[in-house]
Amino acid sequence: HTDHARHGQDVGKERVDPRLDRRIGEPRFGLGDEVGGVSGALARRAEHLYDALDDDGRVACRQLFLRLITLGEGTEDTRRRTRRSELETTHDPAPTDAVIEAFGRHRLLSFDRDPATREPTVEIAHEALLRAWTRLRGWVDEVRRVDKIPVGGTGKPWSVLIEVPEEV
Repeated sequence: HTDHARHGQDVGKERVDPRLDRRIGEPRFGLGDEVGGVSGALARRAEHLYDALDDDGRVACRQLFLRLITLGEGTEDTRRRTRRSELETTHDPAPTDAVIEAFGRHRLLSFDRDPATREPTVEIAHEALLRAWTRLRGWVDEVRRVDKIPVGGTGKPWSVLIEVPEEV
């Protein structure tokens, strides 16, 4: 009986999805009815937090998230674990600290320590946020258009993104 279920055959009157070994039609983790699922929820939370920032916070947010991404050349962009000290700017650190605290409190950023130096690190907590948050994708697309930094296939991070345009 179970073997048939695992191969996508009918079990009684219900059909079983062979990839997930569960009954078809049941929303996974109860998120099936939520628009955008988990990715959409992450993007909405990020946008809500961004909207609550003042102008300095919005500039800091853009800078921060762009530094936490590694550009994929011919592949998808990926999140990048970054030492906290690399995120310091010559400007007032308060807006960056506030963004890190707010996005971390809402579990959009995660924190760890560098295995070699034990220095604190920051990372985008969910890879899905890179694709789901429209504003972040817009920033990435803008940088790709404006910055003509040759990345080859190196996947080097955009550590040169210290200065940010006035418009946020």
